[in-house]
Amino acid sequence: RGQGQSTGGDGELNFSVFAADLLALMDHLQIAKAHLLGFSDGGNLALTFALAHPERVQSLILNGANLEPGGVKLSTQLPIVLGLMVNHPHILPQALAALTMPALVIVGERDMIRDRHSQLIARSLPNAQFVRIPGGDHFCAAKCPEVFNHAVLSFLQNLPA
Repeated sequence: RGQGQSTGGDGELNFSVFAADLLALMDHLQIAKAHLLGFSDGGNLALTFALAHPERVQSLILNGANLEPGGVKLSTQLPIVLGLMVNHPHILPQALAALTMPALVIVGERDMIRDRHSQLIARSLPNAQFVRIPGGDHFCAAKCPEVFNHAVLSFLQNLPA
């Protein structure tokens, strides 16, 4: 929604709206359950979706997600006055205890998300692994693809059958 050639629709864009879009897409494509990999706001969407529809999520891979705006380093927030990053999401860490699917929290060593915040997400998910990519930043998937892809593939290959 609001990306590429899609319209933004009516009303405010937020993660609940995006989660409804994702559910509609999965239903349309007849995908009963999926592995969700989300980067940045996509990670926030994956968390929001998983909290609303845990039965539809096989596993979660969260790259640079945050639970609330304070998880983003202030140096990143200062130049931005609008948008999802500085106003959303608002997920309580305690809510993550309900997400029992396997999860991978993967971040760059110099990510714009505070390291302690990323670790809080991993600690709050009952079945999570935490990976920090040395030398990586918020865009570690694009800048360190070999290391990032290896970590993700290793996680997926070691999931129970």
